[in-house]
Amino acid sequence: MVDGLASSDSDLHGTVSDLSSTVNNLQESISDLRESVGELLETVNGLTVTSQALLQVAAQHQRKMEQLDEKQAENDERFNVLL
Repeated sequence: MVDGLASSDSDLHGTVSDLSSTVNNLQESISDLRESVGELLETVNGLTVTSQALLQVAAQHQRKMEQLDEKQAENDERFNVLL
């Protein structure tokens, strides 16, 4: 009977140790995941800033192209008047 209790106690201690190790591994995994999520958020924020800058450049370029089209139309009109 004592041997049975000692064996059960040993098994229980092993199970608790395994559970503790699993919890520690899970805590490390959660910490790693939090760090990865933080890095991902930084990357997304960087991409957002970059995309906003690109949209501004594209809008400026479009305005310049429209101005050039207007000037070209004016020049074409002047040329046609001269003909």
